[in-house]
Amino acid sequence: YSIISPLAFPIFFLESNNFWIEPQETTVEEPAHYGNELTETIKAKTENFSKISYFKKFVLDCGYKYKTEGELRAAYDRAWRASHNILITLEDFLAEAGKKPSDPAADTYKALMRIVKEKKLQPRDVMGYAHFRWCLNKPGAVVAYLTATDKWTMNDCDTEITEERTKVKVCEE
Repeated sequence: YSIISPLAFPIFFLESNNFWIEPQETTVEEPAHYGNELTETIKAKTENFSKISYFKKFVLDCGYKYKTEGELRAAYDRAWRASHNILITLEDFLAEAGKKPSDPAADTYKALMRIVKEKKLQPRDVMGYAHFRWCLNKPGAVVAYLTATDKWTMNDCDTEITEERTKVKVCEE
């Protein structure tokens, strides 16, 4: 056996440098208000408004509400699902209503879900309730009642009335 001395092999110390290449974000300047800009573009370029797409109709009707492209696309997606009788999620409901998960609107959504499961309300109709502001603060206001054989009527939450007036209306039914 031969013993090799550790000094028999030269040791090289190499200096190492680490380089990180960070991608530069491409800055695409979004207009000050995306929905308004897109609305104006559609108006300027459209000759026959009866033949425009559903998306363009949505932009013309609601585009002013959305400052960014992402907000507008998300809102259109919610509207599209509702129009195709696809139930929107709690997050979608709150986004449409402009509410937080801690608001009573989350309880209103839960009340609506119970009624949808009982087949007293169509999934498409849940979206409409996101627009009735007073109803979102009073989950107990969301009720369904039988008006004919296999026909249910929901309060539409479009107008707030007093509890006394409600009792009179229910008794009249």
